[in-house]
Amino acid sequence: GLTGITMDATIMPSESSEYITPFLKEIKDVFGDSVSVMRDMGIAIKESVSAVFPGILQLICHYHFVKALGKDVFSSYLDL
Repeated sequence: GLTGITMDATIMPSESSEYITPFLKEIKDVFGDSVSVMRDMGIAIKESVSAVFPGILQLICHYHFVKALGKDVFSSYLDL
């Protein structure tokens, strides 16, 4: 992130709930419940966050949002 502070990180074989959920459980065990989560727009991470932190405020990362929006907006233009 911009702050240079990393609380935890891992390399996952895929972005599936099978891998995300156990990682989030480890985060919860170490740091406890959270007030909010910043994530990309993937369905698996949304479901995993909801399962591990029910009712938590989920914020969408602006970088990932704009990147996805750019692909949608400019994909037909770039194909010309």
